[in-house]
Parts: sequence; C-alpha cells; structure tokens
Amino acid sequence: MAAFVILDRSFDAAKADGLTRGLRDHHRRTFHRTPGALRRLRRVPAAYARMFTRHEVVVSPVLSHTTPELGFVSPTVPFPELIERLTGYVGYTPLNNVAGTPAISLPMGRTGTGLPVGVQLSGAHGDERTLIELAYLLESEQPFPRIHVPTEGQLLG
Repeated sequence: MAAFVILDRSFDAAKADGLTRGLRDHHRRTFHRTPGALRRLRRVPAAYARMFTRHEVVVSPVLSHTTPELGFVSPTVPFPELIERLTGYVGYTPLNNVAGTPAISLPMGRTGTGLPVGVQLSGAHGDERTLIELAYLLESEQPFPRIHVPTEGQLLG
C-alpha cells in the first residue's frame, strides 16, 4: 500500500511550534476516538438550529476570563499546560466554529486595569443581519471603548 503525502514535500515538521507538535501527538494517541468525535460534531448544527426556534440571539462572554498577560497562550508554553489554558480560555466561541453559524464580538467594556471585555452575540445560520443591526443599536446606546493610537508625531516626539 503506497502512502500519500498530505503536505508539500518541502514541509519540515521539525520547525512546527510546540502547539502543533502537541496536537499531532495527542491525535496520534487518541486516533481511535476520532470517528465518535466526528459523529458528535456532525450533530451540533442541527442542535444549534433547534435553539433558534425559541430564541433570536444568544448573548455570552467572548472568553471565559479576562484578557491574560502576554504570553499566556504562547506556543512556547509546554503543550499540556497550553492546551488546558486554551480550552479554558475560549469556552464560548468554538460552538459557532463547529456549527458554522454567525457570531460577533463587541467591545462592551474594560476591566479595572483597562483591558477590553467582549460580549458575543450568536445568531441562527444565515442571520448575520440581526447581529449587525443589534451591534449598531448597542453601539448607539453605549459607544464602544476606543483604543488610543498614537500619531506619528507622538511616537517621534
């Protein structure tokens, strides 16, 4: 049986970062669970769509906790610690990725230290319009915080 190449032959796996190598190794160890995981993932869009027979929009945080320090999810963090951090950090957004549905993140506030806090609005498949209209309405009632970007003169001066 001949093997087939998925990646370009010039791809050097040794240059992959720790997250990529860790995911590869994890998949190799748990490959036998892939069919069941794929079956469960295929059921997500239908279950998600049923939720929108009763609701127009779902409001959630964007992330599971406030913005961490720079480097918190760096690919240089050891894989077991990094994957735990990532799965704990992005607890809400993956549902829309799996379901293939629209969502929008809105900068609705700041922490006491000035870091942004986001709110996510999720909608039914194909209903981006509702999310955009709601985002415009929310911004008109409570303007989104702006990030001050220094001018060139301020940077040089």
